Amino acid sequence: MELSVKAAVLTYGVPQRLVCDRGSQFTCSEFRRVCAVIQLAVDYAPPQYPQYKGKIERFFRTARSEMPRAQVPEIAAGLHAIWIAEYNHDRIHSRVTDAAGHAQVPAFRLRWKPSAARPLPPAISVDDVFHVQRPHTGPHTRQVNAARCISYRKQSYHFPELHKGDIIEVNESKDQIDFAYLGNVVQSIRKPLRRHTATTRKVQTGGLVKFKQQRIQLDLPKGTYVVVLREGQDYLFYLGDQVVFRMTGQEKCHPCI
Repeated sequence: MELSVKAAVLTYGVPQRLVCDRGSQFTCSEFRRVCAVIQLAVDYAPPQYPQYKGKIERFFRTARSEMPRAQVPEIAAGLHAIWIAEYNHDRIHSRVTDAAGHAQVPAFRLRWKPSAARPLPPAISVDDVFHVQRPHTGPHTRQVNAARCISYRKQSYHFPELHKGDIIEVNESKDQIDFAYLGNVVQSIRKPLRRHTATTRKVQTGGLVKFKQQRIQLDLPKGTYVVVLREGQDYLFYLGDQVVFRMTGQEKCHPCI
């Protein structure tokens, strides 16, 4: 995927934004790294809403119905190149019109008005930017799964801003655990007195969290994840490094002031 982006950017420049779906090739850490370096904004289409990127979906439909097939890959590549050239430069498209309303070929879109794309900054090394880097892994790293969680010391931690395949680096100090992505700390928690009592809970509708057969009212948005740590006889509910609720040993909930 990085190679396709590289060819497009070197040919046409960096567009104002890239509209795409949420396939793994568009959410992986390497793709997002490249887009961040070249300052390409990515606009992800809503799930199960192909109309958001209707032009490319319509092209795929035409390609599937018209593009020649071949049994040998070498022949297929040539047939596809001929078909795409004819589609872009020879065939009149009823939806591509000039100022007078006359139908034009699809390539007309690229020359009928100045492009809003911008060239790559000269300080950027193209080979370095578009070189696929293998993520560093080791005993202190974890890979984000499909649920955007990692498992560390038999506990699960949620990272809603990250994606499947991203590599989290875990750094422990005396009092806390830092989770970093690409050198930036994305979450920090206090180390529990007893690690095996740490867990996470997701805030439900109405700000409710289910814990120990109770419904606990938290003043937090639905979908927020809190970390629950046991300290002595109490359970502390953390949002980041802030305690938002305390459950006493008698299982009574008290909001933290």
